[in-house]
Amino acid sequence: MDNFLGLPFWFWRLLLAVALSGIVGLERQLRGRAAGLRTHILVCLGATLVTLAGVLLSDLAASTAPGRNPVYLDSTRIAAGVITGIGFLGAGAILRSGNIVRGLTTAASIWFTAGLGVIIGLGFFAVAVVATALALVTLLGLVYLEERIPPRHFRSLTVIGEGIRLPDFESACRQVLADSQIRIRDIEILTEPPTQKIRLVFHLQLSNLNLRGELVGRMGVLAGVREVVWKQLP
Repeated sequence: MDNFLGLPFWFWRLLLAVALSGIVGLERQLRGRAAGLRTHILVCLGATLVTLAGVLLSDLAASTAPGRNPVYLDSTRIAAGVITGIGFLGAGAILRSGNIVRGLTTAASIWFTAGLGVIIGLGFFAVAVVATALALVTLLGLVYLEERIPPRHFRSLTVIGEGIRLPDFESACRQVLADSQIRIRDIEILTEPPTQKIRLVFHLQLSNLNLRGELVGRMGVLAGVREVVWKQLP
């Protein structure tokens, strides 16, 4: 491919970088993401250029005039610099609004196209094509699989009681959770002997957030309960 039609090898590598990254960027563009076609192409093209610079400099150093000590350049350092540096651009694509985080997939696709540019710059064209195909399968095909996987939510439920024995209090709380078919991942038990207060912190896994109101209501009417606090786990 490097010698096809007599054009220089770097021409075909840059062209392939534009083509493959454009495919990934088009998928992001069609989904209305801010980092779309142009961003992905420029990231991949830039990574290819930097990697090519390392390859060309290595060839130049290897062709040192006779009698002089050759200079060897480690092209892997250039690749590492590209991947590390692109992380800042990917971080800018991630947005958080309250409990909603967006842009993670776009940030990952930007990072992927940077790696794609490095591979193309080094001349591993078959690897680049296969990687792009797998990326498309991930971006397009796995969307339907994700929609069919039941969601899992992780919450913390704190129940504070007073004037009741700990075994009875814990058993009653566990029974409410069991009736709602909510899985308890962990439990913390804190007692305050001077005030006889008991604090139970349940770390829960559930698939239906609509149970929140019912669950808090049922916990609130248990004997000895003074307060019920519901929180989202980080």
